[in-house]
Amino acid sequence: MLALAVGVLGCGDGAETQESSSGEKAVMFQQPRRVPDVIQRSKLSLIHLNQKLYLGDEQDRLYRVFAPPPGAYDVGEAPYGWPELGFRSIGWEKGTEGFGALLVHERVGLAMFSMERTDERAFQARASEYAIDLAKLPTTIDGRWAKYRFWHEDGQTFMLCFTQTPRLGGRLTEAVGDDALMEGLRMGEELARQDAAAAESELMARSSGRR
Repeated sequence: MLALAVGVLGCGDGAETQESSSGEKAVMFQQPRRVPDVIQRSKLSLIHLNQKLYLGDEQDRLYRVFAPPPGAYDVGEAPYGWPELGFRSIGWEKGTEGFGALLVHERVGLAMFSMERTDERAFQARASEYAIDLAKLPTTIDGRWAKYRFWHEDGQTFMLCFTQTPRLGGRLTEAVGDDALMEGLRMGEELARQDAAAAESELMARSSGRR
């Protein structure tokens, strides 16, 4: 689920891709540059239904904050090579929403919530909510097709990303994780700049090709 949820142009799109049988591009992520020895809690969290999920929380807390809605199905596919490093992936999907987390030492090392068929107003509203909660303005990266907000705290990163494509419509992704894990899934700030530029070029090329 993690690879699926972030594998969209301009929002965690891997530098290397592989064509699937359906013709879609599957994202090939790098392994993290390090495996955290311990996950410390910081101010960063995912806010969901007036509750917060922090890095370092245990699985039972995770499912209290992000309880699977009725009819959701379990997903738990970690990026290739990550389980061998001690990571375990859990999550769920239902309709236009999906949640996934990477556990390390049975603690949340990275968590992500994704919503499709949304719009930029929802993105701006969430950006304002997190800025107020953290009492800190984010780093802003804005392109025509991808927009990001980043907050950093004690070796951890929070990313808010909105992408808009003609085929997929609007997608809003919220993710928080240890810096090494976020970078491994191409959700670090510098990689976001690269991916936003790449998305701009590719989508412009696609648009030109349809004319």
